[in-house]
Amino acid sequence: MIELEVRLTPRDMRLVRFGASGRRWQSWATIVPFLVLVAVTSHSLPVLIVSTAIGVVTFIGIGRLLVRRGFRSNPLLRDTQRWTIDEAGLGCESTRDDGERAGEARYEWRAIDRVVDARDAFLLFTSARACMVLPKRCFASEAEIDRLRALVVARGLLRS
Repeated sequence: MIELEVRLTPRDMRLVRFGASGRRWQSWATIVPFLVLVAVTSHSLPVLIVSTAIGVVTFIGIGRLLVRRGFRSNPLLRDTQRWTIDEAGLGCESTRDDGERAGEARYEWRAIDRVVDARDAFLLFTSARACMVLPKRCFASEAEIDRLRALVVARGLLRS
């Protein structure tokens, strides 16, 4: 059994927003048409460079702002989560800062659609747009990370 104590940060949530979900192309697909439009309509190189820079900075800035705002507005994301992971599935118990229990959930492995093994976390998707984040910094050792990886590989859920 693997036991984790997770305290999510906005950085953990950015993993989901910026491509670790395996859908990085969708993020860039929103800005590429803008860049093509600027390239076609601009008549000078300085206008092209400035417009492209503004587009890219705006794209990245708005994404980070949305992640930060979402994290601040959802108190459940800021709760301490205690995860237990075993052959049967995953369990999570959330506790508020004052020690009061906020809730608990149990997921059998069949409820998990896919698992993405990102550089800093595992993302466990229950649908195309909903996932649970298990930061690798919360594991006690590299051996525990390998044990989780083996569990999801055995069930055919792992995506890189």
